[in-house]
Amino acid sequence: MRAASALAVLALACGPAVVDYRVVRTPSGRPLRVESVSTLDAGDEPVLLLEYHSDVDLSDTPALQAEVDDAWRWLRPQAEAGGHRVAVIRAARWKTGWEPSGRAAEFAVARSESGAWKLAEATAP
Repeated sequence: MRAASALAVLALACGPAVVDYRVVRTPSGRPLRVESVSTLDAGDEPVLLLEYHSDVDLSDTPALQAEVDDAWRWLRPQAEAGGHRVAVIRAARWKTGWEPSGRAAEFAVARSESGAWKLAEATAP
């Protein structure tokens, strides 16, 4: 009986990783699986970081850009309310079963002195 219990515990411990996320709706109604929204200490200014899980092929630049633009519309009010001048959006690709593929794309958005936000740079996987 103890062996069966130990095997059951081991099976649970070695099973697929559970990724914690919450689903939010962007202004357009697109569901976005948000893993975290956090502030990073980047020296001179704190950076707002959104990490989310994407089903979009990261090499499909137009589709990824559309998804990131939508994610930015959801994140922007939080960046402005927090007084941030820089935000980073990280789209991570996941395989079936929520196993990380190790692929992600990052987009930086910066606010100019005039208050306008602009995509500053993007890094593809």
